Amino acid sequence: MTKFPLEINTPDYWDAVYEAEAKEGFARKYESLYNMILGHIRLEDSILDFGCGPGNFSKWLRKKRPKAKIKGIDYSEYAIKEAKNKCKENDYEVNDNISGGPYNVIVAMHVLEHFPNPDFYIEQAYNNLTDDGILIIVFPMYDQPWLEHLKIWTLDFLRLFMKQQKKWKWIIVHRPSTGYTYKSGEAIEEAIVFCQKA
Repeated sequence: MTKFPLEINTPDYWDAVYEAEAKEGFARKYESLYNMILGHIRLEDSILDFGCGPGNFSKWLRKKRPKAKIKGIDYSEYAIKEAKNKCKENDYEVNDNISGGPYNVIVAMHVLEHFPNPDFYIEQAYNNLTDDGILIIVFPMYDQPWLEHLKIWTLDFLRLFMKQQKKWKWIIVHRPSTGYTYKSGEAIEEAIVFCQKA
């Protein structure tokens, strides 16, 4: 087993997290969220699952959209190995950048709160989307203080952050009750931001 490195949010750190979760039998699966996202994905779209982890969403999506072109990117080599084992029909890549477009849909679920510069990834998404493409970002709201989450996102802060993204038109869907909990038992609250080029 990989030992946890001291530095958080690095590829080695996430290798250790995903490996530990696999040994515990823990899987991040959010079916009600997945179904909300599915409504924005056409049958033959090209989709990027950015920060795909071990491929739970992209595997689920393959069953729902068998003709779609689905790619998952994560910077954890362990997660990408697991994702490839789960669904060989999808394309997976070890990377920490949004690349390989243009995509019709880019999904970043519970990812950008781990980065000090989420604007950088939103700009990369803009450059890798088709003109009519959609970027779907999911943020935890009013989160527990986690070392990995560099900021506790609130609805007010998220609105302010999105207003600064001048290239986008967007709408926020707040989900105060997701039906999911953290390992501690506390309810997970989240916001989904649907973005299109302005």
